[in-house]
Amino acid sequence: MRTTVGIMLLVACLLAPVAAQGTWVYVIQGGGGQFTTITEALLYAPDGAYIRVWPGTYSASTGETMPLQMRPGVTLQTHHEGLGSVIIDGEGLTRCIECVNMNSATKIENLIFENGAAITGSEHGGGMWIGGFESIPSPPPTIRNCIFRNNHANRFGGGVYADESARHAILTGCRFTNNTAANGGGVYTVGLDPIGMVWNVYDGNSATGYGGGLYVQNPAPARGPSRTYNLFRLTFAENSAGLGGSAIYTDSSIHYLTDVIIAFHSSPNDPIVCGDGAYVLTECCDVFGNAGGDYVGCLEGQLTNYGNIWNNPQFCGVEFEPDDPYSISVNSPCAEHNNAVCGQIGSRPPKCGIPYLDFNFYWLEYYIPFGEEYCQNLIFQNGGDLALDWQLFAYEGVLERGSGGPDAFGYRWGDSDKPDGPSFEWNDISSYGTQVTLGDDEATLVALPFSFPFYDTNWFEFALSSNGYLTFGYDWTASLNGPIPDPNQPNEFIAPFWEDLDPSAGGTIHYYHDPTAGRFIVQFTEIPNASSAVGGEYTFQVVLSDDGTIHFYYLSMIGYVEGATIGIENPDGTIGLQVAYNEPYMHDDLAIIIDLGPPPPAWLWMSLTEGTLSPGEEAVCECCVEAGDLEAGIYEATLVMVSDDFNVPVRYIPLTAEVFPTGVDDEMSTRLTLRGNYPNPFNPATKIAFDLPEPARVSLRVYSASGRLVRSLLEGVAMEAGPHEKAWDGRDRDGSVLASGVYFCLLEVNGVSLGGRMVLLK
Repeated sequence: MRTTVGIMLLVACLLAPVAAQGTWVYVIQGGGGQFTTITEALLYAPDGAYIRVWPGTYSASTGETMPLQMRPGVTLQTHHEGLGSVIIDGEGLTRCIECVNMNSATKIENLIFENGAAITGSEHGGGMWIGGFESIPSPPPTIRNCIFRNNHANRFGGGVYADESARHAILTGCRFTNNTAANGGGVYTVGLDPIGMVWNVYDGNSATGYGGGLYVQNPAPARGPSRTYNLFRLTFAENSAGLGGSAIYTDSSIHYLTDVIIAFHSSPNDPIVCGDGAYVLTECCDVFGNAGGDYVGCLEGQLTNYGNIWNNPQFCGVEFEPDDPYSISVNSPCAEHNNAVCGQIGSRPPKCGIPYLDFNFYWLEYYIPFGEEYCQNLIFQNGGDLALDWQLFAYEGVLERGSGGPDAFGYRWGDSDKPDGPSFEWNDISSYGTQVTLGDDEATLVALPFSFPFYDTNWFEFALSSNGYLTFGYDWTASLNGPIPDPNQPNEFIAPFWEDLDPSAGGTIHYYHDPTAGRFIVQFTEIPNASSAVGGEYTFQVVLSDDGTIHFYYLSMIGYVEGATIGIENPDGTIGLQVAYNEPYMHDDLAIIIDLGPPPPAWLWMSLTEGTLSPGEEAVCECCVEAGDLEAGIYEATLVMVSDDFNVPVRYIPLTAEVFPTGVDDEMSTRLTLRGNYPNPFNPATKIAFDLPEPARVSLRVYSASGRLVRSLLEGVAMEAGPHEKAWDGRDRDGSVLASGVYFCLLEVNGVSLGGRMVLLK
């Protein structure tokens, strides 16, 4: 048996005591975790700990000592990104958090800092103050995917203030909205190398002086032509400044802006102001719709710089995306697929004009007694505004991210660079195989000695193209390779190395049937590129097995290999598996396998495996584990969600099922363990399972998400050692049926507390 310290949505968790570096530490208001306040966790958690905070608002009113003092060397984060908001509230009285002398192991992730106030004493950084660094850590500390909103500083940095020592700390993926200050409404940063910023949004911030969104200041003695500062992948929108620089004010000497959107600022002054002799250079930026002008002031004349545009960025807006209104439309000129010169401009990818998948499960765990079946509801929704097709696959064991697939048919791939990937095998057939003579951009039909299944059809022949692919379709000689999938021809192909090759200029092509192994081998040997400037000699094989499995083997790939397509595609080019497309992936002695993968586990079934969702429509899949024929132990599987999601078409969801005996006469536990509740989610009742290593008095209580005691199931009850269960009927202590929502169970034994999360879903 094991104690699980990973946390998942819709699944009860085990909360292990604080023990060593790298451990998880939990903060739950009202009990249920190692700590009930973030203040305590930051004070007492060991170095290297991950402090995971449950949803709720944390402030002086809830027992926090404000401002919070961030602990160097720990990670402070939400319990899970999709679980709910963790809000650090300054209540208009104090700064939210101070980050003093953070080191490289320090991270703050997925938190909301609001209503912070720097109004007395140090009047900088209403939401967060970063500084007091004694040395420069490497890699830098990181504040990631946080929101700073409605914070205020009397002087500098309404959202964040970073002093000169905080250089190389990173703010990434954050949003600064509706923060105010005299200067630097969103962020104020000081230093020879100011704090790094990437992928952030600055919107609705205001300064009575300069720098509504951002103020970058170099210390006076260092100002001069030698200093540079880079800003990358940022979005500034609807900020304001009374004196100038509604988006940015800088006195950094040289300011490079790349892939930045600056749009819709209402202040009647320049959106970017350069002070003290500073100047700004822009590349791949979109400056549009600003009341004070666009390419004006220190941006004057820069519309003609590399990749700069002057177009409406087409934000999705609060009507479509209230939590991320500055994501962009699929039709935006700032979207990567619409901007061949620069790629993505701005900090947010497309979320409107597309389908995209919202879902409530990231990983799943089941704790199941012998012989029983338990189910969980997997809920997913089309959060976009176009129809979304989806499929859900289940595979035995753990699939590594970084391989690929499945595609919508079920094909997946893996390579020999992974520990569990295929082995490289080279069976040279050039001395005994059947030779094929092809010129540049030529092809010939080759008969197969067995029926080869490929997508929905069995094939007995294919066209062998000189350009490194086999096809069952119509375009045999395409020399210009493309991405997968693509409705344009060629379709219905297998591409070990689709590139403009020319076998008439050298090398040989052979094929051979190996009846003993049930496979058909095609070998390209020392075939050059058709371009003499590229040259190259490529030796590789594609091997078709009679069960439909495909292998690619690459013996010697001399020359340019970054311009090829590798993968497979269905007949109409709507489904495909792209291993590589025009990228530095290929190397010698590489093996790739493409197959339909193992069958789903016999102990797992799902009520839905495919469908189409209209915009806003929701689907519920019942995912069940049947332990009737399973022995005690841990069983692993991987769910793979394949959809038309524009940004993330494939998602991997690990699943673990632990089967355990019931009754005190079965296997005895050697440690205190809270196994969680089952079923989970539940309606109307559930059972909470736990193990006692020795006889003890036990208390088991249920709390609401706000920390209110809902029900006491056991209160100091003497119990024997071994496994136990206690039922809860979803009612409070007055017998009233509770509403749907998140509840927490707290197990207390001999001064040790363990907590778990339960979901009542009606």
